[in-house]
Amino acid sequence: MTAPRRIGVFGVGNVLMSDDGIGPHVLKTLEAHCCFPPHVVLHDLGAPGPDLTLFLARYDAVILIHTVNAGRPGEIQVYRKRQLLGVPKASSVIPNDPAVLNALLCAESAGKSPQELLLVGVVPESTGVGCGLSESVRTAVAGAVSVILAELYRLGTCVRARSEAEEPSHRHEEKVSSECQL
Repeated sequence: MTAPRRIGVFGVGNVLMSDDGIGPHVLKTLEAHCCFPPHVVLHDLGAPGPDLTLFLARYDAVILIHTVNAGRPGEIQVYRKRQLLGVPKASSVIPNDPAVLNALLCAESAGKSPQELLLVGVVPESTGVGCGLSESVRTAVAGAVSVILAELYRLGTCVRARSEAEEPSHRHEEKVSSECQL
């Protein structure tokens, strides 16, 4: 029996920029409702810089959750690695964040890119300074979770539901929301 592939599930985005925080938000939802085997690592990367290349290089397969510029607010768009590598740099589908595409290009050119990469993108309504997700993006969370779980299954990984699902902890939203009301 072969060892399970190392899989990274990364939430990308700035929780202080309203819908840009979709990645960390979906990650918290996954953590609250699912139990993952040890070879699957969930990590909130925030708004990564060049260090994202190092994260990509450590895994055989990566699932990124982030905002994308491709559709109406709340729509979910899915991109495989080959699609992202084929996107002209000037017309990036990822708003406000060239770091993701740059990191993928660097990892690819160094021969350290994950074998498989899936970007689960949600089209934002707003990426300006703000507290929490817009309603259209908040309703996309369940769909994004379903896409991620289906991809993990496709990769041969079984994820168990928690016996008692917890309420996702979005303390960053609560703290920011109270500070925004000052």
